[in-house]
Amino acid sequence: MPLEHCKYPHCGGWMKQIVTPDNKIEKICAKCARSPDIRHEKKIEQSKSKHAEFDMLFRAMWRKRAYAYRNAKKLFKEVRP
Repeated sequence: MPLEHCKYPHCGGWMKQIVTPDNKIEKICAKCARSPDIRHEKKIEQSKSKHAEFDMLFRAMWRKRAYAYRNAKKLFKEVRP
């Protein structure tokens, strides 16, 4: 079995075979952990971009909640002698 180079630019890693949870043999790069199948990578990118908006909303919500908590904690310290 000859070794294959990764097809992504500036990677330079070698492809290795792994067994997926579905008991299928799949090739991934040992350096960048990407699949040589471009369609598989596009599906992953699409699913990431689909949930990016939700991530931004939740981060903003948690940031606002943490800000309110810190301010309430400061006010509580000022009230108590």
